[in-house]
Amino acid sequence: MCHLVIGLSRRHLDDDAMNKLLQAFARKSLKNSLGICTEKERMIFKRMYAIPGHAQTDSIDEVVDKMHFGRLNYAMDQVQRTIEKKGAK
Repeated sequence: MCHLVIGLSRRHLDDDAMNKLLQAFARKSLKNSLGICTEKERMIFKRMYAIPGHAQTDSIDEVVDKMHFGRLNYAMDQVQRTIEKKGAK
């Protein structure tokens, strides 16, 4: 691959690959955490994060897969707090 032609440095390509890897890890982690949640909690998540009009038709995994990467961190924090609250009861 010629970096001069596309105008990207090797470091930029490595950062892009790392971002994709981190996104994949975050999505997998989020799906696993949602598996601990109740059906009601998952429906709330779907209403909050699904593409408008898709909350009823998309599976929870599809919702996570289609989420914008910028929302992953906040979604993971919310789900983790929900799980922690369940453990405190």
